Amino acid sequence: MRLLRKITFLRGFVIVITFGALGALSAQGKIKLKRPGAATPAASATAAPEPEGEYSTSRGPESRKRTLYLGPYLGFNVGGVAQGFQSSPNADGWDIRATLGLRSELYFKRIYGIVLDLGYEQSEAFLTELPLANYAGQAKLRTDFIVMRSMFSYRYSLAKVFSKIKFMRPIASSLKTFAGNLQAGFFAKTPLSAQLEMLGGNVGDPNDPLYDVKSFTRPVSGGLMAGLGFELRLGEWIFFFEGQYYRGLLDSYKPIESRYFITDKMTEHGIYFSSGFKTGIYGF
Repeated sequence: MRLLRKITFLRGFVIVITFGALGALSAQGKIKLKRPGAATPAASATAAPEPEGEYSTSRGPESRKRTLYLGPYLGFNVGGVAQGFQSSPNADGWDIRATLGLRSELYFKRIYGIVLDLGYEQSEAFLTELPLANYAGQAKLRTDFIVMRSMFSYRYSLAKVFSKIKFMRPIASSLKTFAGNLQAGFFAKTPLSAQLEMLGGNVGDPNDPLYDVKSFTRPVSGGLMAGLGFELRLGEWIFFFEGQYYRGLLDSYKPIESRYFITDKMTEHGIYFSSGFKTGIYGF
C-alpha cells in the first residue's frame, strides 16, 4: 500500500509540473493552447499575385526615382535647304546622309526624361543657281557637323494606351515590353568641313569642280526639333527607334559669293531618323 501511494504521488507531481511548463510556454507565446473541440482557425487566404510588370522594370538602376541611361545611336538625316537663294526657286532639294553618336538620358520616375545626343552628322543639299546672265548650273553642297540634340521626353506605356481602345484591347497585353515617347527640344551644331561640288552647266571651273566653302559657314547654327519614338525592352537593354522633324532658326551659311556661283544665306530643315540601344547605368 505504501508503495502504491508513492507511485500515485509521483504521477500527480509529474502532471502538475508538465501543465506548469506548458502554461509558462503559452504565456511566452511559444505554444498556443486551445480548448478541446475549438474550431481550427481558417487557413490564411493565398496572397494576391503581384501585378504584372510594366514596361520599366523595378530592378537595378530603374528601381530608383531617377535613372541615367547611356548608349549609341545610328541613323540618317533626310534634309535640305529651308531658306534658299536670291535667284532660284529650285534650291530646296532633299538628300539622305548619315548621322551617328552617343546618347544619354536622365529619366525621373521612369516617365519624364531629358535626352542629350552628341554626334557626327552629314548634310547634303542639291542647288540650282542662276546668278548672272548667260550662266546656269547645278551643285551639291556637302557639310559635316558636330551636332548636339537636347530634348524633353515623355514616356508612356503602349499597353495602357491600347487597353483604352475597345477594339485594340485583345492585343494590349502583348505590348507590355513596348513603350512610346513624345519629344521636343532643340539642336545646335558646328561645321567640320564644307564643300561645293559643281555638277554641270557653265558654272564654275570644269577642270576643278570642288570648292572649299567652309569660310562661308556659320560657327554655330541651330533650331528646334520635335517628334516621337518607340522603345522595346530586351532584358536590361532597350532598343529605340524614333523620328524628329527639325527646322533651323539660325543660318547655317552666310551668302556664298564667288565669280560664278552666288547664293543667299541658308537655313536647314529635314527629318532625323535614329535607332540604337541604351541601358540604365546609374540610379539615385
